[in-house]
Amino acid sequence: MGIGEFQVKAISSSMGKYGESYKLHLSDGQVVWAKGNTDLLLKAGFEMEVDTPVTLIITHIEEYAPGKFTVTNALRKRLPKLPESVDPVVQTLEAQVSSIEDNRQESETESDQQVGSIPF
Repeated sequence: MGIGEFQVKAISSSMGKYGESYKLHLSDGQVVWAKGNTDLLLKAGFEMEVDTPVTLIITHIEEYAPGKFTVTNALRKRLPKLPESVDPVVQTLEAQVSSIEDNRQESETESDQQVGSIPF
């Protein structure tokens, strides 16, 4: 898991020797502990609503000691956004246009070569 947005499918809690702790069950099957802002929000009584998507947003991860991390995160009532650097529709269209242009250039080159080889 890293920086990004992850859809939350469920939230569970358990009581331990340090009090109540929460786990977020993500749509990709991962289960992560709620920490920081997310933990505070859940302890304040936040609950998932039926038919309202919830997204875990992670914006910063920093290792402050060997194997110990601080994570800047939040929960939002919405679906995860698509990564900005990936636009599959534009990439697909660009690939199609590029492929058509490449094929056209190859055809023109082949035509030129054929015309030059016809004996008169």
